[in-house]
Amino acid sequence: MPEADPTGEFQRQSIVAERLRAQAVEAPDQIESLVPVVVEFLKSNGLAHQLPELALSLEAHGLSEMARIVRRHIGPGRNTVKLTT
Repeated sequence: MPEADPTGEFQRQSIVAERLRAQAVEAPDQIESLVPVVVEFLKSNGLAHQLPELALSLEAHGLSEMARIVRRHIGPGRNTVKLTT
């Protein structure tokens, strides 16, 4: 089985971030319920390890509130994202 292409992973994360950004513009009141659905989808498909990268990607796109919600679903340990202020 071929290894995952890091560029492909970044593109997928960017697509998710852009879709969430579009949703935020169209219906900002639905953000709180939309992000956990996306997170649970990723987890159920074995992609929980991508959550820290998704949070960073969301922040890079100016979606820090969504990134905060994603981080609530990241457990302690290797995949934990630590914020510095």
